[in-house]
Amino acid sequence: MLWQLPVELSADAWSHRTLAQIDAFRPQRLFIDALSDVERLVHPPERLVPFLTALVHELRGRHITSILAQEAPGLLGIPRDTSTFAISALVENVILLRSVELDSRLRRLVCIVKCSGGGQDPTIRELTMRHQGVEVASPFEGVEALLSGFGRVSRSLGRPQRRRGAGP
Repeated sequence: MLWQLPVELSADAWSHRTLAQIDAFRPQRLFIDALSDVERLVHPPERLVPFLTALVHELRGRHITSILAQEAPGLLGIPRDTSTFAISALVENVILLRSVELDSRLRRLVCIVKCSGGGQDPTIRELTMRHQGVEVASPFEGVEALLSGFGRVSRSLGRPQRRRGAGP
């Protein structure tokens, strides 16, 4: 694992340093957390998508899986930052993780937004983190507007429920 402080470097200097570290350590995966740090390095801002396209293409050529994390501004609600949508054109899969208030509890949700490799599960599931690890539960039923961050009981279905064996 390599961590770099997001200091005042140019995007090109950062990418050259990152690729040199990849050459030295030969990882199978690269996790960039968060794209907002990379965004701050790219000038002018219009260069972000071409820069990331070139970087992801270079990593693919080296058979490295890229995992790019993008933070949504604010805890709840729809992200106002639209650069994520432009960036989704260069990635094969997009997984959305978000928090939602439901039944007076803050819950973490996960859903697949984009899956280039085939069948995509369109359901929204709860993600829980426990001592044993991460658990992805059965799809929520009887709720709507979960992706807005303000989930509510569906008027037509009554109380929210999870399928049997889905945990607490």
